[in-house]
Amino acid sequence: MFADNSKESELDPKADESVGRSYLLHTADDNLTSETDAPVDDQDTCHDRLLERVASLPNLARALLFVARNKGAAGVDGVSTEEVVEAAPDLLPKIREALISGTYQPGDIRRVWIPKSGGGERGFGVLPIF
Repeated sequence: MFADNSKESELDPKADESVGRSYLLHTADDNLTSETDAPVDDQDTCHDRLLERVASLPNLARALLFVARNKGAAGVDGVSTEEVVEAAPDLLPKIREALISGTYQPGDIRRVWIPKSGGGERGFGVLPIF
């Protein structure tokens, strides 16, 4: 997957040397179980399985690696991407559980303005992780 193959980590092999990144890289490599790949006839069960796949630890780890490697900004809570990466072993299972149980509540969005190549700026929303 794209999150495991950044040019940054190829150029700097130490870029991924931290407890959090080690966890993310290992978790992002895990495959989904064949049970979640089984065809399902019941629409409710199909929705539940889709949610389980989206909220899987490997998928969440890949997403966080992607944000970290793109040097994501801190949200309104002030927690840096690197702090979230270091907390990933404890944080991702909690986020997964909140997503699956339906109790996840996204926080406020911080607006960041990014310069456009043709001039002007584009608004970009930064969400807090948890």
